[in-house]
Amino acid sequence: MSVSDQEVIRCAVRQKTGALTDIVNVFEFKGQGGSPPSDAQVLTAVASYFDALYNNIETGIATAQVPYDIKVDVVEIIGGLKKIVRNVGTVGWGSLYNPSDAGSVMPPAVCCLVLLRTVVGKIFGKKYLGELGESVVSHYTFEAAFITVVNAFITAALASFATSGVVMNFLPGVLSVSVAHMGEFLLFTDGEISPEPAYQRRRKLSVGS
Repeated sequence: MSVSDQEVIRCAVRQKTGALTDIVNVFEFKGQGGSPPSDAQVLTAVASYFDALYNNIETGIATAQVPYDIKVDVVEIIGGLKKIVRNVGTVGWGSLYNPSDAGSVMPPAVCCLVLLRTVVGKIFGKKYLGELGESVVSHYTFEAAFITVVNAFITAALASFATSGVVMNFLPGVLSVSVAHMGEFLLFTDGEISPEPAYQRRRKLSVGS
């Protein structure tokens, strides 16, 4: 099988904490290119992209956290809902991203919230980064050094990536389900970090992801 021009892929980027809770972020990309790459080529490119993306923040992520896998699906809007129409496959991470904060750890639900914005104010991507080491927070706000690496993460998250061999570019954004923009793929234009820690409910591994 292959991913065709203008198809949207959904990447569920999964990690597990030392306490075996799930940490999942979902990213969407629109394929743009001529000849469709194979599923294997897409999975290889996805793994490389996320490995490099998360490598930006590894110094603030607890050592006990383990990159788990990345599940890739083709999605479409059907009946006003976003639905998976085909599974491309599941791929492991590369070797770049190695969480390395060996100090004390924040509770699993405490995270860094990143907003990736589109041209439509109410349509954006939320990414929750954790599990965090305590060293990244001081007086209830993030340390300047951590904000710097998260901004590098944002810059990388706004960039497209491409498959090798049969080349297709994958552009990051959001497949909209809002009434006013139903079915549109809105590209990310910029991003920002919340200066204070946020909260994301965590689940036991393999539950709800």
